[in-house]
Amino acid sequence: MESPTYDRQSIVELYRKWFLVSKKDPNAYFDHEQVDDLAILIKNRIDLGSLIDAGPVYRSEIPIPYIRFQKIHELMVEIFVIQNNISCINIPGCIVEGENRKISFNTLINAIIECIDARIKNGFDIFNRVYPMEIYTKTEPISSENLIKKLNGEGWSIQYHGPYHTVLLKKGSKVTYTIANNTEISSSLHYSYNRLRFLLGKNQYRRLYNQ
Repeated sequence: MESPTYDRQSIVELYRKWFLVSKKDPNAYFDHEQVDDLAILIKNRIDLGSLIDAGPVYRSEIPIPYIRFQKIHELMVEIFVIQNNISCINIPGCIVEGENRKISFNTLINAIIECIDARIKNGFDIFNRVYPMEIYTKTEPISSENLIKKLNGEGWSIQYHGPYHTVLLKKGSKVTYTIANNTEISSSLHYSYNRLRFLLGKNQYRRLYNQ
């Protein structure tokens, strides 16, 4: 799929709206309006229908614009899709799952925006990769609140509270867990989080490096 290039003028208009008109703090985490504005911009540029209707398992890329101060970045996020479960290959821990693929992609776009914002504003590299080699054991559904408490206890104690997701960060780790707010985490999505936790804890990964 050919990657779109964002219209710079559209992004400049967002910058003007946020920081010049609304006087938002460029150092603050994105608020509801900023996440929604970027999500609309992304959905208007990518072929979301093709991503939703593609085969049951595939890899692809989604270009994501990011605005900070007077800099505009276009970042390419690699995704791996298995049915309604979507994980970001180069943003480990950014994983979503919905009742159908359309819901999953709508959730994913918000999750990516908030995860990138959390990483940049906490001094983390934007992109990293994890290449797993092992499979974790079967898991059960869990509330987002209890999953966050569990990860807090394992050191992921820096919390980014976005309008749609909580992003957990840990100094020294390249993984940032992106968890939907106030919802139940399905057994398969909980499996994805636990698999990554297990691999990191046991060092069972091929390599983990900066992009």
